[in-house]
Amino acid sequence: MSKKKDNFKIIEDHIWKLKEKAIKEFHLDETSLDIDIYYNLNSIRVLGMFVVKDGVKSFRFNKKVIVAAGEKKYLDVVTHEFAHLVVYEKYFQAAPHGKEWQKVMQIFGAAETSYKTTSLSKYLKKAYSDKLKKIKCKCHKGKYTLGIVKADNLLKRNAKCVKCGSKFKEVH
Repeated sequence: MSKKKDNFKIIEDHIWKLKEKAIKEFHLDETSLDIDIYYNLNSIRVLGMFVVKDGVKSFRFNKKVIVAAGEKKYLDVVTHEFAHLVVYEKYFQAAPHGKEWQKVMQIFGAAETSYKTTSLSKYLKKAYSDKLKKIKCKCHKGKYTLGIVKADNLLKRNAKCVKCGSKFKEVH
């Protein structure tokens, strides 16, 4: 790891453990797993991201969700993104969540639920509650929670539900 912004000790320790395991299990060179870490991801849909730009590898993590959920609960996201780094180094051209990635996740001992990291969706909603809007239609008992821009776009266009044909309405 070379650069990091902020201090999330539990996450950084977890990355070191994953790095040691990847070197041992996948026979990767230690320097191939050097990565910049940023806590600047600001998205209502994304918990973490592995990026390669101009040959520089980096992790971008969602600081708001880490703070809302706590670092320990966020470790599945870290493992998920680290598996992308291992697949990139070991196989280079593999499907993002394909069989190679799933194999890496199993070797890391990740629970199957962490493949989708859905357990943190409630924290994502909590962290970005000011950027979300709820809408509903007649046929759905539940409400849809969407980003403000997407929800406003549907409401502005008087979009209709494909199932029941009723217009979407904002829920207050």
